[in-house]
Order: sequence, then C-alpha cells, then structure tokens
Amino acid sequence: MHYWYFPYSIHEAYPLVVQQVTDPLAVRENSTASPSDPNPYPPVQTTRFTNSAKHSLDLIKQAELLIKKISESETFAHELMTSAQQSNQKKVDEMCTSAGITAKFETKYTPDGFRIQLQEEDDKGGVCCKVILNLRW
Repeated sequence: MHYWYFPYSIHEAYPLVVQQVTDPLAVRENSTASPSDPNPYPPVQTTRFTNSAKHSLDLIKQAELLIKKISESETFAHELMTSAQQSNQKKVDEMCTSAGITAKFETKYTPDGFRIQLQEEDDKGGVCCKVILNLRW
C-alpha cells in the first residue's frame, strides 16, 4: 500500500515548493524585539492615566453623596424608587442632582435596581473616566 503524506492533489500549474531555511536566526533580523531590548512596546506615558484617576476620585465623591442621601433618608429613597417605578426620568434626574451630583450622569432603572453612570470629559472633549454605581432594590 502506498501512503501519500500530502492529502491534497497538486495541480501542474501550481507545483509544491518547499523552502529550505539555512539560518533560523535570519528570520529574526526584521523583527521588532531584539535581545538587547526585549520590550517591544513604546515607552509608557502616565499623564492621561493619572489625570483619569484624579477625575475618578471626584466622581466617586459625588457618587458617595448620592449613596449617603439614599442610606440616611428613608423618604428620599422611597421617593426615588417611586419615581423610577412610574418611569419619571425627569424626577429621578432632579433627585440625583439635588443629592449633590454636578458631573454629567445617566440613570437607568429596572424592576431589580437602580444604575447611575457618572462621567467626566477630558480637555479634548472625550470621555476621561466613568464611574458606574449599581444599587439593588
């Protein structure tokens, strides 16, 4: 029985070409990593990262204001839940603003809970950072 190691038929117009590599290190000459510089990544710039962290602290403080208001005031929590159940988006947003939130935010609510996403914009108008708070009810 004859065994053919290549399971595909070879057409005459496209012959099978096997390339022999004489020097295995010759392939690495064009690569970006080298033994003297094993890190192929560009130098790290931390300016945007640290600014994002600083702005995130402000957003967390604002989220904390809302959490304190909900946890300390039973009437506020009841009114917020009632407004959300009635799908009164304007009232829910007004209540969040009255709790001390000054950043741009977006609220969503479901039968299971309340979600608020606070975000800060950077100097170029893009989103610098986001803080998402999910509370169950």
